Amino acid sequence: MTSARVAILGAVFSASLGMMGCGGGSTPPAQNPTTTQTADKELVVRKLTVMLEHIERARRRRPADLEMLRADVDRQDALVMSLLVALQEATDIAFHVAADEGWGVAASNAEAFTLLASRGVIDSELGAALATTVRLRNRIAHGYATLDLERIWKELPDGLAHLERFGSALTRWMDALPGA
Repeated sequence: MTSARVAILGAVFSASLGMMGCGGGSTPPAQNPTTTQTADKELVVRKLTVMLEHIERARRRRPADLEMLRADVDRQDALVMSLLVALQEATDIAFHVAADEGWGVAASNAEAFTLLASRGVIDSELGAALATTVRLRNRIAHGYATLDLERIWKELPDGLAHLERFGSALTRWMDALPGA
């Protein structure tokens, strides 16, 4: 298990304890001190946990070289499915947080991340990276065209790192909510 995953799961666990009344209080987010907690933290924690599990699965399923991936259609399917689930969970979280906080409903998956960035939940660089990364979700889910295995293989490490950063940022944001 990677140290980033351990840190995020630890933070998610701490957030879970806080929801159950076992944690201490915290201060409201600095970027919006008037925010009131309306996001369904239990739902977000469950989705973060699934997202992190699939990030780890995708990382394990990515072979050492591209030719190994091309030669193993079952590995391709498993890798792409884990990526799809991780991307979908991240997208669901973004939509839930924005809607639950009363920030509106994003018009697209990509916009959901830019909306969170505009509210300071994630930084703008991460918002832009996720807005780009999440477009792959539609290509996978709807089979718009054949997937470019070389591109997926090359970009997967950075994409998974973006998703882990998203998990860390969401955990910090939830911990900073009033009553967290």
